[in-house]
Amino acid sequence: MRHWRRVKVEETASVVKEIGAQNFILATDLGQMGNPSPADGLQLFVTDLMKAGLGKDIPAINPKASGGLELPLKVVQARMGHAGIQITADRYGHLFPRGNDSAELQTAERAFMAVP
Repeated sequence: MRHWRRVKVEETASVVKEIGAQNFILATDLGQMGNPSPADGLQLFVTDLMKAGLGKDIPAINPKASGGLELPLKVVQARMGHAGIQITADRYGHLFPRGNDSAELQTAERAFMAVP
C-alpha cells in the first residue's frame, strides 16, 4: 500500500525554492465531481504558491484543461531526471495529447494569464 499525505502549499513552495523551479512541472488530476476543473485548480494553486513566496519563479505549468501535458516528452524526461525516455512515457504517457486540444489549451492559457 502506498503512503501519502497532504502537502501544504508552504512546504511545496519551500521545496521548489530549495531545488529550483526549473526542476518541477505542476500537473493535476482535478476535475472530478465536486472538485475544481484542472485549469481552475492549477490557477488557485499557482496563486497560493505565489502568496507563499515563490513570486513569479513558479515551476512549469501543465496548462491543459484536461490535465494532460503540453510539454514535449523529452522536456518532461529531462525535468524529471529519468534515465530513459521509456520511463517517462510509461509513467506520464497517458497525460500527452490525444489529438487537437487547441481549444482546451486556449481556455487554460486565458485562465493562467489571469493569475495576479
